[in-house]
Amino acid sequence: MLRSILARVFQTMECYLQGFEEDGACTEGYSYWQYGFGYFLYFLDLYEQATGETSRLLSRDKVHKIAQFQQNIFLSSNFVVNFSDAIPMAKPMLGFSHYLYHKWNDIHLPAREHGQFQIIDHCGRWAPAFRELSWYDSKLPGNNWPEKTVLFEESMIFLSRISIYAFAAKGGHNAEPHNHNDIGHFILLGGNEIFLKDLGAGQYHKDYFNDKRYDFICTSAAGHSIPIINGKFQRDGKEYKAIPLKSDFSKDEDIWQLALEQTYPEPTLLAYNRRFHWKKTAKPRLFLTDVFQFKKQPSSIIESFILEDRSYRLFDDYILFEGEEQSLKFIFDSQLTPIIEQQFFTNHQGEQEGFLRVQFPLVDLEQEIEVIFTLEFC
Repeated sequence: MLRSILARVFQTMECYLQGFEEDGACTEGYSYWQYGFGYFLYFLDLYEQATGETSRLLSRDKVHKIAQFQQNIFLSSNFVVNFSDAIPMAKPMLGFSHYLYHKWNDIHLPAREHGQFQIIDHCGRWAPAFRELSWYDSKLPGNNWPEKTVLFEESMIFLSRISIYAFAAKGGHNAEPHNHNDIGHFILLGGNEIFLKDLGAGQYHKDYFNDKRYDFICTSAAGHSIPIINGKFQRDGKEYKAIPLKSDFSKDEDIWQLALEQTYPEPTLLAYNRRFHWKKTAKPRLFLTDVFQFKKQPSSIIESFILEDRSYRLFDDYILFEGEEQSLKFIFDSQLTPIIEQQFFTNHQGEQEGFLRVQFPLVDLEQEIEVIFTLEFC
């Protein structure tokens, strides 16, 4: 009987692993990784204790990469890359992190002050609660997330951390688990404050998971830092996808370029390349270049950006978004006139949350167009 039960459970574990690409990224977001990979390992740990055998699943390179997801997805302190239905702030479970470290010694141990010390979660789950107590190792130190550049090649999630700054961008396709229409979208953090943001998960209810899903600002293309082309937004579906063109990473700068023409239901759009150039200076700069090519002159292109709701000052060719310790200078062509609107959405906790949407209607439209924005911290 036990043998047949274990066979069924291991089959289920195989199905779970099929939900990941080979790069180990959880495209649903960090909290879903924390939950799902947690229960995956709770089972394997029980199996090992009951049988004295270590499951061969733990020796797979894919499982090792999944275990590294936590250290590759935080922007800084408790700020996490929150593409899809993820929340912007999260706390690593320290006991779980210590267990991962004992299984794979290249696992980064997060700083204790950023860890989750509340043993019982909001659902009162027993499985993680007692393991947080039993797996916690007081002898293990923790440190801030290290500076690094990460590219999940199959999932097309990019992250670069530099001191108190971080930049993350999204490729992939628009039929991912907990999908948002967000290809080419990005997040920018400076001084441990979010400036360019992802709205993350909205409030879960019936319409959020039916054919009205993309009527919500947080899931629709309208709620992401991507352009509107001839009045058209990105659509949902696996056929709407990014094609990677260039990835060139070094100590001083990172360049990541994507072809995005397949993300729009616009037949006159021949090519659309988005290039992220991240200069890793003492106060980093992001150069965002969009290049469009059409069969005929387009009727409209609106560059659209989603920012944290904060005070700002508008000048002739830049907007200064003010933070507590850092400010962000958003530089644009002086021929452009930005439209800045404060908007609200219902977040995952059911609360009204404000954000800024900044749009730049392009002028002098031709069949080939290049537009450059520079975002620099000051």
